[in-house]
Amino acid sequence: MKAALYCLFVTLLFVSTACDDNMVKPVSDQEVYFEVSYTNFAWGEQFRGFLIDKDGKIKTYDKPAQWNKVTEKSGLSVAQLKENLSNSVNTDKSVSMAELKENISKISSIGNSFSKPVAKGADQGQTLFYAYRYDAEKLIYTPILLSQTGDVESHNTDAAAIELSAWLAGVLAKVY
Repeated sequence: MKAALYCLFVTLLFVSTACDDNMVKPVSDQEVYFEVSYTNFAWGEQFRGFLIDKDGKIKTYDKPAQWNKVTEKSGLSVAQLKENLSNSVNTDKSVSMAELKENISKISSIGNSFSKPVAKGADQGQTLFYAYRYDAEKLIYTPILLSQTGDVESHNTDAAAIELSAWLAGVLAKVY
């Protein structure tokens, strides 16, 4: 009996020390937390962007044949999001789990107050920065617009949204 307890203790000790904090994944059914998309029709159709999934992996898309574009009014169903994921490409880029968890924690507190839209030019296109809230009961991903830049600029004035927009702009610079 003492040997069995000793083995259990050693196993638990090993498991608890073997778990690196960076390996801990967010506890949720949510598959995707962030998206950045760019659209421009000035010089031919351009539509590209990336998603950041629950593992911190960055998946890109560039004029996919089928894509379910987000709208703040309807969101995306789980099936639509999975279809988008199947039409995106895995990259060798990712964000660390610590960085992802820190930024995920900001999503729930984001408010819905925006700066006045300001025209910034023409032919620049539009880059949209989103965070997603997942409703496990309704199986809906609701996008939260953090900011839009390009021809017309507007920003969610919530402090968490400002921080997430800046972070996603940094990720965008690493992806493209």
